Amino acid sequence: MRGGDLPCSVDYFFNDHLRWDLGWDTPNQGGAFLVTLLPWFWVLTVWLVSWSGSPGPASARPATARIARWILVVLAIAGEVCLTWAIVKTYSRGALAGLGVAGLVLLTVHVWRSRRSKSTDGWRGLLLAGGLRLVLLVFCLNVSGGFERVAPEYVGADKSVLNRLDLWKGGLELAAVRPLQGWGWGNAGQSFMNWTQSIGRDESYKSMVNSYLTVAVEGGLPLFGLGLFLGGLVVAGGAWMSIGPPGTNRAWIRLLALAATGSVVGWAGCIFFSNLWIFPGLWVVPGLAAVVIGSLAFLQRETRNVCVSRPGRRMAVKIGGVVALVCVALWVTGRIYTFRDPVSIVVVDQAVGIACKQAPPIADRAENTVLVLPDLAVLGDRPGQELRRWVLADPTVRLIVPPGKPTSTQIKASRLVVAFGAAGGNSELIGTKVVFVHPYETPPANVSFAKGSVLMLPGIDLARQNSAWRDWAGTQAGMEIKEDAGTALDIRLRWPEVMLPESKQ
Repeated sequence: MRGGDLPCSVDYFFNDHLRWDLGWDTPNQGGAFLVTLLPWFWVLTVWLVSWSGSPGPASARPATARIARWILVVLAIAGEVCLTWAIVKTYSRGALAGLGVAGLVLLTVHVWRSRRSKSTDGWRGLLLAGGLRLVLLVFCLNVSGGFERVAPEYVGADKSVLNRLDLWKGGLELAAVRPLQGWGWGNAGQSFMNWTQSIGRDESYKSMVNSYLTVAVEGGLPLFGLGLFLGGLVVAGGAWMSIGPPGTNRAWIRLLALAATGSVVGWAGCIFFSNLWIFPGLWVVPGLAAVVIGSLAFLQRETRNVCVSRPGRRMAVKIGGVVALVCVALWVTGRIYTFRDPVSIVVVDQAVGIACKQAPPIADRAENTVLVLPDLAVLGDRPGQELRRWVLADPTVRLIVPPGKPTSTQIKASRLVVAFGAAGGNSELIGTKVVFVHPYETPPANVSFAKGSVLMLPGIDLARQNSAWRDWAGTQAGMEIKEDAGTALDIRLRWPEVMLPESKQ
């Protein structure tokens, strides 16, 4: 890569090949944008080649009209070639997947229509058009070295692929743990790094690197299912008009619906391998395609009648059934992965609960429940990993981590509260048995905590608060003071041993 700190100045390479970003932030975005455009050129070329123009034999038409038509055909074909080459030069596997899905769907629609019309000309045209485009794609991949990027031996050893698989597995667990409300918008990557990423891994993520799974994790399965259902209706409606509802003979409507369907499906394929749905600019072409499909369905009387009839309702029910099965499959798969992990996460009272599989069932050890209030300055930027490390070292504890400030009910239900850093200043903790771990703000004044509370101070007093906290602890009845020698504010140097019972230290 080249450039300074600005993302727009970064160049991406595959081996020695420069990956084209085409003015977008990344090559994946550029490739996805072109994939949504290419189906329009496919259909435009077909329309120009089959366009009859004015009535009568072709030989009777003006020479200028015939020349103009073939000029347009050449320009459309040139556009296809340029777009295909540019997509290949992005070296984006997601773009190639979207291109393949779009081509497969358009091929299916064409086969369906040819079977209904019982036309052999349609089959010959299909073989010729599809074969030529496949040859073009293979030629571009071969010349550009793109085959190397999709070769099985390269994909099998590519860390970006292996990391994706690990990320998607963790994402399924997250979606299964909070299937209804999700983890909150923008929290997918951080939630994964905290709660389901393998302990010891340090890769950073902002999303699930999969638009569908990101929505399922952040917004919940109901919202994910709704989006999938609406997308399915758009694709099914476009495919239905491309085939031609009974009573319609308008070729331009079928071709326009076919191009729009290919654009939407291509976009749907591209966003599977990247979190591209968050970029508004990439929605322009597929969004217009969806508007075209909806407008044709509304304006065309025959299609409108079919959509509101019994067959149309049956189609919507089938799409809804498929979406429901997908959501259930995601949930079941996530629960299976969760059960197989040595440390599982559950939702308890709208908080994240962490339980170790080596320990007795959660219900049998409620007396060991510990309410944890983490602080990034003490536990690092992935406190969830550190807490899971603690549970692995001491399976007898059950940790509850509230999403925000703890409620009085959560505090009362816990035998102990462990407050890291600034979290010890929560007024709800007064009168509770608390373990203060490396506090760095001013001690609370004129309050008391339950007997048996513990104060853990860092051996290296960078915050210059140790003396004040020692004096404050002297005013608390029965509070034990410990010092973590050799550590500063960050406790991970002695983690998790410092939290284990004395018999295990």
